[in-house]
Amino acid sequence: MSRVLATEAEVVALSPDASSTKAAQGLKNPSKWPSLGCNATAAWGECQGSGSKPYQTQVDLSGPSFKCSCPSRKFPCKHGLALMLLRAAGQVGESAEPPAWVSAWLDSRAEKAEKKEAKAAAIAAAPPPDPEVLAKQQAKRDDKRWDKVAAGMQELQLWMQDMLRNGLANLSGDQQARQHWNTMAARMVDAQASGMAARIKEAWELVDSHPQWSRDLLVQLGHWQLLADAVARRDALGAETRADVMAALGWPLDKAEVLARGQA
Repeated sequence: MSRVLATEAEVVALSPDASSTKAAQGLKNPSKWPSLGCNATAAWGECQGSGSKPYQTQVDLSGPSFKCSCPSRKFPCKHGLALMLLRAAGQVGESAEPPAWVSAWLDSRAEKAEKKEAKAAAIAAAPPPDPEVLAKQQAKRDDKRWDKVAAGMQELQLWMQDMLRNGLANLSGDQQARQHWNTMAARMVDAQASGMAARIKEAWELVDSHPQWSRDLLVQLGHWQLLADAVARRDALGAETRADVMAALGWPLDKAEVLARGQA
């Protein structure tokens, strides 16, 4: 017998939860299984449930990988665990050939594995991509993201103007203001400026936090305006300043580029 999942402890370790283990122990009885079998490649069996047709349970030992016709969403299900518990207890007889439904599943898995290997081999054998083409593709993606960020920052500026027009002090005790701030933070996420979204959420915590909270909040709004101005004139920024703006907006930076250009 294959040494894969050869002990009860190894099988139980794969159980998704305690209730599945308990249910599997209740099915660890050959009388509940009209058919059982295993070989060096797989184990299989049919477990009689509440319906007229038994559940077809199979395990590919190379994974191991489980499959069962029962409706359970747990993986592995109690039938798969019970089958392997029976096998570990030496109660599943050896068989040279699995039934057709098991063979079909194993063949399908083997075919998928071959296709995956062939795809990986093709990728490995392919010539390296043209750096110039990659650079153009990246530039196109960056331009598209900058456009989204710029639109989001314009919306942020209008929101800040409305807030200042109404007066920051009016935020105090406003039960609906938090929702408005959360909505704007979500809008920044949509605009691919997650760093800006985090700044908005952090700034809201200043409201009513101490007597001078409005002063500190105004400082934060000033920082946001500087970021919005920087986004608007991004093409005129130096590489380091542009990188600082991108980092502040939550733009992920390429590690290799940071190591090459950044200061140690």
